Amino acid sequence: SSQFASLVAIKVLLSHLTSQPTFVRMFLDEARAVARLRHEHVVRILDVDQHEGTYFMVMENITGQNLRELIGDITIEDRPLFSPRLGALLFADLADALATVHRSGLVHRDISPNNIMVSDAGVAKLIDFGVVRALDDVSLTTPGTLKGKFGYMAPEYIRGQAYDQRVDLFSLGVVMWETFTRRRLFQSASAAEQIHRALQAEIPRLDQVLPRFPATLAEVVASMLERDPDQRIDRSQQKAEALRKGATAHVNTKDERDTA
Repeated sequence: SSQFASLVAIKVLLSHLTSQPTFVRMFLDEARAVARLRHEHVVRILDVDQHEGTYFMVMENITGQNLRELIGDITIEDRPLFSPRLGALLFADLADALATVHRSGLVHRDISPNNIMVSDAGVAKLIDFGVVRALDDVSLTTPGTLKGKFGYMAPEYIRGQAYDQRVDLFSLGVVMWETFTRRRLFQSASAAEQIHRALQAEIPRLDQVLPRFPATLAEVVASMLERDPDQRIDRSQQKAEALRKGATAHVNTKDERDTA
C-alpha cells in the first residue's frame, strides 16, 4: 500500500513540568483551544497526545521565519521590512485571525514578533497560544513566567485590571510599530523600566517617525496603541477592514509603487 508522509512540527511540554498538573492542564487547554480554531492565518493543531508521560502537540510545519528574526535580519539594510501597503495587508490578515480567536471566546494574550511566523510564501500566521489560559493559574509576578514580554502588554493587563480582547489589539499595534520602524517601541534593559515605558512613555505616530508613511495607516496603528481601552474599543474585524482600506490609500505615489 502507498504511504503518505508530511513534515510537521512537534511542541513538547518540558519534562520538569509534566509532574505539575497546572502546567499539564495549560498545555492541554492550549491544544484544545487552538484545535477548535479554523483560520488560514492561525497555526493548525493536528493532534495532541502523550507517550510515557511526555505530553506533545503536533502542528503544521511553517517553513519561514518568525517576525522577530525578520525585523532583526541584518542582511536587510537601510530599508523597511515591508512597504506600508504590503505591511498593512499582512497585518490585516493577522487582525482577521484575531477576530476568529476572539469570536471563539479566547484572548491570545501573548502577541509579539516571536509568536508571528511569516512563511517563505509570505503568509503570516499566529502561533504559540500557550498563555491563552495561563493567567488564570499563574500570577503575573511569578519569576520568569512572562519574561521579555512586558513591552507588548496593554497597560490594563500590566496593572492587573479587568481586560478583554482589546489587549491583543494593543499588542498587535506594538508589533506593527516595530515592524515598520525596525526598532523596539518600549526597549529597556530591565523589566521594571520596560513596564514603566509601556505605561507612560510617549508613543510617536508612524508618520512622525518615518518619512512619507501614509497618514491613514499611521492613524490605524495609533488607535490600536491607545492606552485607554475605551479609546481602543474597535474590534479586531474592524481593524482588519481599516488596515485593508489603508493599504489601498496613498498607493499611487512613486515611492509606494517602487517599494511594493
